[in-house]
Amino acid sequence: YGCRLSVLPVPFASLRNLMTLNLNENAFAQFPEVICELKNLKRLELHNNRLSSLPRSFANLRELRVLDISKNCFKKFPLVVCELSNLRRLYARESQLSELPLAITKLVRLEYLDLSDNSFASFPLVLGDLPQLWEFFLAGLPN
Repeated sequence: YGCRLSVLPVPFASLRNLMTLNLNENAFAQFPEVICELKNLKRLELHNNRLSSLPRSFANLRELRVLDISKNCFKKFPLVVCELSNLRRLYARESQLSELPLAITKLVRLEYLDLSDNSFASFPLVLGDLPQLWEFFLAGLPN
């Protein structure tokens, strides 16, 4: 957290039992793919970095329950997130998003979603197809 990191060393992948990883407030412009080796990861926090995309290998994080990709540079919602079928909580605040893909409906276990302070012009109706969603935030819509 807050270490100005922009890369992670390859040996980081040896932390096979790691369940929580907080990389908030660093300088990652590219997602460190070594994280995709951490198959037991349940919580990943990437708030306030410079990410604009996530690699295809991100889908390897099948056990992920909580993901925070807030305050990054995503202009489009990263489709690979929609493959994380165990995801329960998703934070994507302040990320320049203007729409959600239909594929987000694959997140059938999603309970909490925060999309506040993005660039949505209207309410994303696709959210009505998320059966477990019980808490949703979409503050800061443009007038």
